[in-house]
Amino acid sequence: MIVFTLHYTTLLFCINIHHRSSISADTWNCLNHQNSVYHNFNYQYFNSLTMASQSVEFPTLEEIQEVATVMANWQHERLRDYRKMLFNDINGRHFKNLYWWPEHMVQSFWRKPMIQRDVFKLLCFFLGNGCHTRLALYWILTSAAWCPSELKHRCDRLHSFYRDLPQKIHIWFYYDLDKKRFLHLDGSVHDTYFF
Repeated sequence: MIVFTLHYTTLLFCINIHHRSSISADTWNCLNHQNSVYHNFNYQYFNSLTMASQSVEFPTLEEIQEVATVMANWQHERLRDYRKMLFNDINGRHFKNLYWWPEHMVQSFWRKPMIQRDVFKLLCFFLGNGCHTRLALYWILTSAAWCPSELKHRCDRLHSFYRDLPQKIHIWFYYDLDKKRFLHLDGSVHDTYFF
């Protein structure tokens, strides 16, 4: 389990992810969209709340691969239906509606196939704006679930992102939906407006 403390001006959520060597009931429930961890969370947009720091836990490579293995065995219809449910959760139910996103993020969100740059931008965007880690993880993994080699590469990319994040929060940046500007993941202002 990877744990570190992020310093933000916006509230991030404390996420409990437990490692298990086999497909756990928790994973199955999340992947079947029943009793999902992020469904049990109270998602409100904290425009006025600020916190000095919040502890956040991120999935390990084994946990990411566990989820990817389950998704890789799904039929296309089930995968398509699951992505529709994830989209509804991202588009207003548990995150801000795509209407409020900048155009470059909407393009990255829908791009097929999603390239590494899009994955990175979306991870920073979701994390910085307070999206639940599992919701972002599932969306990004399902975008590659049709191709086993791409899914394996995507797992490695997600793992490297979470592994490197503690050392890069002062460098990596995202577009903040509330402040309408680019910020580093540590909350400091980013000077440029280009990705």
